[in-house]
Amino acid sequence: MQTAITREIGIMATATVLLPWSAGAFTLEQALGYFNIVIGLLLTASVLSYTVGMIIWATRYGTWPREEGFPFMQFGITTLFVLSVLLALIHWLLKNTSTVLYVLAFIVLLLCGILAVHLLKGKKKEERGRYWDWE
Repeated sequence: MQTAITREIGIMATATVLLPWSAGAFTLEQALGYFNIVIGLLLTASVLSYTVGMIIWATRYGTWPREEGFPFMQFGITTLFVLSVLLALIHWLLKNTSTVLYVLAFIVLLLCGILAVHLLKGKKKEERGRYWDWE
């Protein structure tokens, strides 16, 4: 009996020491940093897509398949615009982390309050008709 309790305490102590390392939890700055890297790679891909479209368009001067470069250029420009907006948003989030966390906490509390009101409101009893009450 005593050895089982000692073994359980040892397992809990080991788990307490090792679990934070195995969880690998990210801070907000680390998560946004990785997202920043992904956006940088996608920006590179969008610039390459636009460049390929421009090369296709320029090399087929005077031929009918010249317009085949336009979808590449359109994708590159659209992706470049969207990713630059996301990059600006990430930069703002990194600069104003405490404000963002306060706003997120307010939104979560507001959603929890709405959910609580919705769940505690209760269902209205169905009114039965005067003349059609056959049950």
